Amino acid sequence: MLERTNSDLVNARSFCGKHSSIKTTTEYDEPLKGVVDRFDDLFGVFDQELTQTSLVEHDIETGSAQPIRQKARPVPLGTRIELRKILEDLVKRDIIEPSQSNWSSPIVLVRKKDGTLRLCVDYRKLNKVSHIDGYPLPTIDTILQNLSGKRYFSTLDLASGYWQIKLPNDAKATSAFVTTEGLFQF
Repeated sequence: MLERTNSDLVNARSFCGKHSSIKTTTEYDEPLKGVVDRFDDLFGVFDQELTQTSLVEHDIETGSAQPIRQKARPVPLGTRIELRKILEDLVKRDIIEPSQSNWSSPIVLVRKKDGTLRLCVDYRKLNKVSHIDGYPLPTIDTILQNLSGKRYFSTLDLASGYWQIKLPNDAKATSAFVTTEGLFQF
């Protein structure tokens, strides 16, 4: 794992300031630095650093369903080197790990506009046996009403947001995916 230094955090503060849509006055500089310091574990300092939220976990509840084991889909020979690099990078960054799970979903490789590959997992069969949380999400109208009268707004984007929500240990095996290079889990 990458180790942060004080100068890295200073650079993160500088980055946040440069990429903010609101220019702050010196009156707000110190409080903003305090927010970055207080929540520094939420900000990636290095390009390849990925943080995970501690506010929520995503459980995959399948009840008494039998494990679904699918085969790896073929990957063209010319793409296998890229796939290996993606998998090695994800293992190195502690996003995935090798698995011996009874569950397996196939991957789908999608070419992005910039020519690089995006690794996706086809969880459609897993989704069919997963229990859906019936908690109602708020509507846009409700969210906007809650923002009414507020003076400051801020937006943040999650880099690779899908990987930033932790799984409880017992759900990791259910997340297993199969590739031509082996079985892995989040």
